[in-house]
Amino acid sequence: MNRKKPWPVYVLLLLLIFLGISGVGGGIALIVKPDGSIMQMPVSVLKGSLFTDFLIPGIILFLILGIFPLLTFLIMMIEPDWKRMQSLSIYQDRYVGWMLSLFAGFGLIIWMNIEIAIIGFGAIIQVIYSILGLLLLIFTLIPSVMKHYERRT
Repeated sequence: MNRKKPWPVYVLLLLLIFLGISGVGGGIALIVKPDGSIMQMPVSVLKGSLFTDFLIPGIILFLILGIFPLLTFLIMMIEPDWKRMQSLSIYQDRYVGWMLSLFAGFGLIIWMNIEIAIIGFGAIIQVIYSILGLLLLIFTLIPSVMKHYERRT
């Protein structure tokens, strides 16, 4: 698929790499210090949740909002012709990386909603990442991005 990408694709790629890098960083911080001290989050915010510390949320953050968006970035940037991976796509008329980008946006929005439900709303970072989730969806659904990732037979 080595054709020129429209500018909104590059914005989408930047959003994915930002999410991925911050997800990896935040996940590592919570895995290394599950007491939340690196990120200055007291474990008490988890009261009433399924978690006694930040280890499991850190692993989820690392994998789902860190590694997954970075892999999505690479797949969308390089656009390899993976027939088996493409066969798993629920959008057969679009390249599989486009679907993964949608999942990254929805994943972030779901994460933020769960976070706000568990620990409450009160940090500007929650607003920033909620907006980032919306931007991922908006840029994935921009017509020129959708056209770029159409499957050509």
